[in-house]
Amino acid sequence: MVRFTTLGSLVLLASAFAAGCAHGSTLDDAEVTLEGSALSQEAQIASQVVVADAAAAAAAVVADGEVRIPMHAAGRVRTLVPGSVFVSARGATDGKNPDGFLRRVVAVREDRGVLVVSTEKATITDAIVRGELQTGPFGVRIDDHDSDGEAAGPRDTKSVLPPIDLRLDGQTLFENTDVIEGANGPVRFKQTITIDQGRITSQPDVDVDLRIQDGKVSRFMAKVEGTLDAKMLATARVEADGPASDAVLAELRAKKHHLRKVLHTTRRTPLPTRSIGRVPVSPSVQVTVALVCDLSFGGAHVARAGVQARSSVRLTAAFENGAWKPPSASAFDIQPTFQVAQPGEVESKCALESSAELSAYGVGGVTMTVAPWVSYDVTRGENGWTYRAEAGATGAMHGSADIFGVKPEDLERTLVDWTAGASVTGTAP
Repeated sequence: MVRFTTLGSLVLLASAFAAGCAHGSTLDDAEVTLEGSALSQEAQIASQVVVADAAAAAAAVVADGEVRIPMHAAGRVRTLVPGSVFVSARGATDGKNPDGFLRRVVAVREDRGVLVVSTEKATITDAIVRGELQTGPFGVRIDDHDSDGEAAGPRDTKSVLPPIDLRLDGQTLFENTDVIEGANGPVRFKQTITIDQGRITSQPDVDVDLRIQDGKVSRFMAKVEGTLDAKMLATARVEADGPASDAVLAELRAKKHHLRKVLHTTRRTPLPTRSIGRVPVSPSVQVTVALVCDLSFGGAHVARAGVQARSSVRLTAAFENGAWKPPSASAFDIQPTFQVAQPGEVESKCALESSAELSAYGVGGVTMTVAPWVSYDVTRGENGWTYRAEAGATGAMHGSADIFGVKPEDLERTLVDWTAGASVTGTAP
């Protein structure tokens, strides 16, 4: 579950994740139980899996296509052979193995006192024949990477990670100048969008449920859940320098502007390492908040757009028994406001996009995105200027790698496509 509580602007669901603790722990073949808790007795590990012990994990230097371990710390890892699946929990957060690794061995050699393991990518289903992983409150964890700092072991309370608080007052979101050649020379159109008032706060939780049977994923669930409380007021302005004929305005209107501005991004934040049998799984989350706009202007224009929203968001993507279940419903309450000080043709749609990427062993695999939006257009008709403002929200899941045993293309799911029932309409002088 990724749980968000948000106070922001132009409608947004945002998230932030706390920093993890300084170091983790690992299991080797002999370390398959934890004090006060037992690992799953039903887990079945593939025969070719080799799990790094604590010394090897702490000393490992991990790079793309290669893991290097000093021979004095390599221990039984020296017996690795091509075709093996080599896995490790994360080492120190500020070390050379901050995410852990899951690799298939291509070749092994010794180079001046260092064991060099050439690798290629692997997935959880390469290591696990049968087992399950839960990143939520009840899974068994084997390190203390969590914001509450509890000791390792089973958990019976949800993790509440520290919130962020973004203040956006006075920020310029868009600034551009279009130059159109007219009959009497160039005409310059200076365009800006500035936030007059805006604030975003967020508090997340992360939940993924993965179950593997016969070396294949039998169940996969990712969840985003929380409340949204948003408030924003922004001014859009287009100023013309030069005579703007109908031909000039038509050419200006044909220019389309796409804007994506990152407002906030967290570092990749470690979640507690979990265990499937003796195989450690080290997940992490990274959150990005961005403004995404599609804009088209048709002349000089000054308008102020705002939004207030309070919503209960529940995004769930669940795959079980060979099929995806219908997405869960969210309750959005989004109310746009709009005022025109100087009418001019314009089409605008902006979303505040919040994306939480869940990774394992440093490989991003699943991204859950919520993008509440507001749009408005001003048009000139036979009876003067009219405007219309609408609001809505979209939500989706995207895949970037098959680290969790699910193909990226199978993770592409639309989870929300909602439009507010009422729009704001009116006329402008």
